[in-house]
Amino acid sequence: MKTIALAVAIGVGVAVIVVWQTHQQSMGELWIGETKLTTYIADEPHEREVGLGGRATLSPDAAMLFIFPESDRYGIWMKDMQFPIDIVWLDDEKEVVAIQKNVASDTYPEIFYPSEASRYVVELASGSVQRLEMTIGSELSF
Repeated sequence: MKTIALAVAIGVGVAVIVVWQTHQQSMGELWIGETKLTTYIADEPHEREVGLGGRATLSPDAAMLFIFPESDRYGIWMKDMQFPIDIVWLDDEKEVVAIQKNVASDTYPEIFYPSEASRYVVELASGSVQRLEMTIGSELSF
């Protein structure tokens, strides 16, 4: 009986680890000039929908990068957000085409759209756009 219980416990443990690993978000690096940011990658529909929602904070040396399959005017909302952010939209060449600074968490259900099509969206801790001197036309790399 103890052997069966131990086997079941090990099986459940392995299943939990497998599920946990498959739900871990991809990580990468994003460069703004000489500044490197640790970057959470949101390239699946569910990841893009949730974004940073539910997190308590975002470090100033981190970002979330939304990768879309093609260029369009993708809107960003603040659903389940607990802190303000800067939002930056990039075109296919990873050049900044729109910026929305200090978007408050209480703006949901408002949706923020860029003025032109973009392929990537970067969410940063509020104040990062100013600190990193990002402007329309700035180029990022990742």
